[in-house]
Amino acid sequence: EFAANLSDEVTKPMRELNESFHKSRKPIEVQVEKSIRTLLEKRAEEATAKKKAYCSAKEAEKAWDSLSDAQIGKKGSGGGGSSNGDAKADKDASKQEKKCRACQASMSKCDKDYYDACLRAELARLDWESTVAKGSEQLQALETDRLRQTHEMLERYQRRVDQLAPAYAQLSGRLHRCLSGADIEADIGTVVEQRGALLQASEQLLFESYAEDLNNPMDRCRRETALRSYTAMICADIEREIKGREGVEKVDS
Repeated sequence: EFAANLSDEVTKPMRELNESFHKSRKPIEVQVEKSIRTLLEKRAEEATAKKKAYCSAKEAEKAWDSLSDAQIGKKGSGGGGSSNGDAKADKDASKQEKKCRACQASMSKCDKDYYDACLRAELARLDWESTVAKGSEQLQALETDRLRQTHEMLERYQRRVDQLAPAYAQLSGRLHRCLSGADIEADIGTVVEQRGALLQASEQLLFESYAEDLNNPMDRCRRETALRSYTAMICADIEREIKGREGVEKVDS
């Protein structure tokens, strides 16, 4: 009878509790793993786009420098050259100018792609932080509930042992002292204090253009034009976020 009661009141519920616990934590772990995979993918895309944007900016600067050198050389030669030579120089200059325009357009596109990739990576980072924080809270709640139910089952076990012969009284007393000294909330708090914060603050991901670094060689006017373009993109995103937040606040009110 003792074994049957123990099986019904402790063994089976304990098994069901453990199965339920592992089943409940699985989707939380999957969500966290998914968020970190997404973050890594977006960071890789951002790094690739950044490299491409920098290479494009360097190519554009080389093209503009070549055009400038060609124009200076043409002016320096004066009118002493033949008409055929002048025509060839004009043709080469026109060809180089077209190349410059194409490089400039490519640079603008690469900068926009890099900016968008950077924004997606930052959103992925924020989503990862949120998912980890939420998952930590959920897992802590699950663990607290598991410990509480385990505590209750051990109390049932202790009561059953109390009903046995005096030979088990000593065992029951030791178990009772252990149970009476258990404080689940305090134990969880101690673990949190010992291990520190569950989520360390991560570094914010910012858009870093080729033009904004003064160590990168670039024509001043083109640098200013590029920076104004980046500023416009950022301001547009900020305005969009503000309008979105105002819309949400209106709905909530």
